[in-house]
Amino acid sequence: MTCELEIMSADNKILQDQLQTKVSENAELQETVAQLKRQISNLLKASKSENNVADTQFSEPSTSRSYPKDQADEFSSHENIPSRTAEENKVSPLKSQVLMQAAEIENLKQDKLRLTEEKDGLEIQSQKLAEESYYAKELAAAAAVELKNLAEEVTRLSYENAKLAADFTAAKELTASVTRGNDTKRRDQDNGILVEEMQKELVASCQREAALEDTLSQKARRENELLKIIDDAKCHEHDLENELENMWALVSKIKKESSQDDLFEFKSKQNGFHSSKTDTGRILSDMEASDNWKWDGISTLEEAKAAYNFERRRCKELENAMSRLKV
Repeated sequence: MTCELEIMSADNKILQDQLQTKVSENAELQETVAQLKRQISNLLKASKSENNVADTQFSEPSTSRSYPKDQADEFSSHENIPSRTAEENKVSPLKSQVLMQAAEIENLKQDKLRLTEEKDGLEIQSQKLAEESYYAKELAAAAAVELKNLAEEVTRLSYENAKLAADFTAAKELTASVTRGNDTKRRDQDNGILVEEMQKELVASCQREAALEDTLSQKARRENELLKIIDDAKCHEHDLENELENMWALVSKIKKESSQDDLFEFKSKQNGFHSSKTDTGRILSDMEASDNWKWDGISTLEEAKAAYNFERRRCKELENAMSRLKV
């Protein structure tokens, strides 16, 4: 029981460490997403400011120049072409960067969702292990309380036995001193009755103590017998599982060989050859010599299944009996 509790506590520690790791990774991903969002907002603000600056530059009047009207229009039209090209060259990498960061944010969101699901699964598993550990602790505590009560009962009976023995010794001394008096017969009768009663009480106390010790020994012996029966049943179950696996392997092998024989017969008929009974007998004899011909094992497959199910039911019944004895 203590080994199982230690293993479960170690598993709980490992799961808690994994959970903490996943939580830290989730926090890092959240920080990364927040940073990317800030970067995207900054880039959007920068692109908006650049667009506003470009718009203000384009909206300035061209009348302040000293050129004539036709020359000014022509010059402004030629000047707007490179400025628009420069603006487009500036905005296009920003757009591509924004799209890349948006795709990265989407991937991070998917990773965050996956990590959240893993975190929930680990929390559920940790909760189940905690419940199992709590149940095991309750069983251990109940067994400890029962053993403590039995030990206290044995101690109390031992004290009563010692007290009765002391009273018996004192009564014997009193009887010896009283016999020196004049009224020896009456006192001897009274003391004899008292001694007899004390002897009966002492014998009854010894019998109760022996009965309790016998009960404890029988309980321990029964528990050991049940544990041994459970171990034997588990071994038998394991042997039956191995036997079933061997039988299934043998059946699959026989099916495979029968399918190969059918294929060979079909091919021989296509080629114009027919297998004779002697060839079939020779092939069967070769199979019998090579595989030791374990057809009898196939006939006992259902019996092995029934025995396996019976052993499993018996193992469960023994485990239930053990749990009732422990309680």
